[in-house]
Amino acid sequence: MSIIDKDKYFTNLPRDFYRCEERYRREIDVIYGRQWIYVAHISEFPEKGDYRACELPGGESVIVVRSADGDIKAFFNVCRHRGFSLCEPGAGKAKLFVCPYHKWTYDLNGGLRGAPSMPNGKYFDYADHGLKPVHIEIWRGFIFVSSASEVPEELGPRLDKITPEFAQLETEHLKVVHHKVYEIETNWKFLLENYLECYHCSAVHANSLCVPMDLPAIFSDVIDSIEVNEVAPMWIPLKSDSKSLSMDGEFVSSKLLGEFGRGVTPPGGFGAGFMIMPAVTGALFQSDYGVVHRIDPVSPTRTLLHNWWFVHEDAVEGVDYDFDNLIAVWEKTNPEDAYILERQQRGVQSRGFTPGPHDMRVEASMRAGLELYLQMMGDE
Repeated sequence: MSIIDKDKYFTNLPRDFYRCEERYRREIDVIYGRQWIYVAHISEFPEKGDYRACELPGGESVIVVRSADGDIKAFFNVCRHRGFSLCEPGAGKAKLFVCPYHKWTYDLNGGLRGAPSMPNGKYFDYADHGLKPVHIEIWRGFIFVSSASEVPEELGPRLDKITPEFAQLETEHLKVVHHKVYEIETNWKFLLENYLECYHCSAVHANSLCVPMDLPAIFSDVIDSIEVNEVAPMWIPLKSDSKSLSMDGEFVSSKLLGEFGRGVTPPGGFGAGFMIMPAVTGALFQSDYGVVHRIDPVSPTRTLLHNWWFVHEDAVEGVDYDFDNLIAVWEKTNPEDAYILERQQRGVQSRGFTPGPHDMRVEASMRAGLELYLQMMGDE
């Protein structure tokens, strides 16, 4: 029985878990420094030399690139000479990576190709000083990296096991149409907790989510199947007459994904999703579009929420989808969540805060996420 478990209920974490600088630094190392983190989609690297410098939690930065041999590779964004950051954040195209500081030059496979005044073999072998690789895994078009010293457990088989529905969507054939980062003045674990329950939906999202609000009845069938696991299925139930997770329940893109775009009728309330916990990467897809979320801690009381929107690779804005309608649900719900989570952080600063009781009927996933966090941090 862990620190969050009581006789008839569970609680969230003790007050200092949401405020402590030392704990935050340890979380970055123990959790974010070891798990798989989503960074990009293969559609963003159509040609050799296409790259993206991606900022990760804890100040880490990686370069993801379509290499000279056509594979997608990932490297730490650090010159091997004096530690200069090779690339500014964002996307670009390169034939070589040239350090602006002293002009050390690397090829697209990360190999050192030139160091002014230091010919290969005179002082050291270039082969020993290429860019340091980062663990990378690509699953159904989604690119994940890990900066761990050891290779984390393979992600793809675990995702295929919990969300076989993704095969129907053929997500290798998507494109990113928008990426937005929301800055929220709260501890990242409050986003984790909020992301894992919809108990708040009727109060906070009543006018923005086309979901039924009889949540205890809806989730009663899945409570027993919820496990403490780094990889878990994600699911948002839709109202019976809804086709997609949209403001009005209608499709937001007429160009449906995968086999649904070839005439297969989507099952009622179709949805496919997954979540990597506790370092949150979450995906929620309908038959016409999808989103990927990522939660990045910045400090004990500040967090970045990334949101990527996807449609079919052939979908045309203004023809197959309206941009404002496409992003509408999450453009409304994310700020709604930000408002309540910032108020929650302010409340937890009070000496009057003690963790309150939570309902296993509608918050069981939250308990699983917190239990996994405690296990990884060694706090049980």
